Amino acid sequence: MVHEAQKALALLKEQDIAATLVDLYSLPFDETAILGLVKDNQDQALTVEDNYGAGIGSAIAEMLATHRGAYTLTQMHVRRIPKSGRTPDEVLRALQLSASDIAQTAVKMLDVATLARAMRRRDTYERARLQGRLQWHGAQYSA
Repeated sequence: MVHEAQKALALLKEQDIAATLVDLYSLPFDETAILGLVKDNQDQALTVEDNYGAGIGSAIAEMLATHRGAYTLTQMHVRRIPKSGRTPDEVLRALQLSASDIAQTAVKMLDVATLARAMRRRDTYERARLQGRLQWHGAQYSA
């Protein structure tokens, strides 16, 4: 799956999206390093596995839960028994684990995070306005 993830990084780069790829192939792993990378990536992580889950993704989920942050983890893994395909790429597409599937999932995660940040900012301004800490000046609020 690392090769497919590398292809996804190239697709993301074409959209001016920077991402970090870690080939995390065994347990245990360096929790401090992974947590630092998650924080460096807007508190988001995407795991991609070529098996039925409950592997690396679950270990990352457990680690993030123990650190009690507002982290987002999306896990991509095999969700159904794969059918035969003419090529490995065809099988990955059928399982929704192709490079384009990985890139699309990452973009969706960023869209949700951007919307959530905007909503938090709007809520913060609205609370401040209701509490009288912001004053309306023509076309904008100021403190």
